[in-house]
Amino acid sequence: MSMVNTRGTYARILFVDFSSAFNTIIPEILCSKLTQLTVPAPTCQWITDFLTDRRQQVRLGNITSSIRKISTGAPQGCVLSPLLFSLYTNDCTSGDPSVKLLKFADDTTVIGLIRDGDESAYRQEVEQLALWCGQNNLELNKLKTVEMTVDFRRKALGSETAHSIPVNV
Repeated sequence: MSMVNTRGTYARILFVDFSSAFNTIIPEILCSKLTQLTVPAPTCQWITDFLTDRRQQVRLGNITSSIRKISTGAPQGCVLSPLLFSLYTNDCTSGDPSVKLLKFADDTTVIGLIRDGDESAYRQEVEQLALWCGQNNLELNKLKTVEMTVDFRRKALGSETAHSIPVNV
């Protein structure tokens, strides 16, 4: 952030919230990604089996729902779920050195260092993130995804959109 003090430079920071992040993992896509990371086939199969055909039932007071099989997502509260989600999103990276993607489990932050008002690299990376989400069964939560500008130039900036999704600035 010390670069923000450089003349003509400011930062755009997008705090990304995914809707039901852990619930969106598709086991087959995760297995493909794990294979690309050279995870052994038996481990991939074990993870796929772990995530596929899980049984779920809800009880409210004395009423119990019927059992449903779930074949997407990772179990809430399971110690493996954050790790599996991190592996699922491992290939979501920035292709531009002026834009950084920081990830921790289901939290993602895009930081763009803007020089001389040229936001094109940052905007392109945000668009790429939105496209990547569409290809990986993830949805940006419009209400919780927000953008912050760190700008010591004292010039107000307007609201923006990310892949046709309004983002609060």
